[in-house]
Amino acid sequence: MYNGKKIEEIRQSAELIRGSVLSLCIGIEFSISKILVDFFAKEDKRSELYRYFLSDTLTFDQKKYTLSSIKTKLNNNKVNTSIITDLDYIQKLRNKMAHSDIYLKPDVINSFNGDNVKFMNFTNKHYGEIITINIKSEEEDRKLLYSHPVFLATANRVWTSLVS
Repeated sequence: MYNGKKIEEIRQSAELIRGSVLSLCIGIEFSISKILVDFFAKEDKRSELYRYFLSDTLTFDQKKYTLSSIKTKLNNNKVNTSIITDLDYIQKLRNKMAHSDIYLKPDVINSFNGDNVKFMNFTNKHYGEIITINIKSEEEDRKLLYSHPVFLATANRVWTSLVS
């Protein structure tokens, strides 16, 4: 028998996690786009480059790679090796959230205590993979165990660095 109250709690937690991951990633991606446009385009051509090229054509991965390639040519220290490593982590969790759905099997529902939410991946390469997002605790990447607080801290650190 399904427990409707627990399912609603799981859904609310999952929406909070997925929403914050995707929202922060969008902000980070737009910040990367702005850095790339500012680097590659003259001021009078920036809106066209952003509108027609970066916003619709390049993937997050391509933007991250380009940013990494030009990081030594930028006139600031905001893009360094640790930011690129953090972007790899952010991208990994973003992709998992974008291609997964809440995992609502009876044993998961019945054992839910508010500490974590499980998602099932639906990509071809990782189909059926269960990802656990801890709401309060640490993570262990090799076990597909991630921490929402660790993600938030990493994403906020990157975003703050990129927009400063």
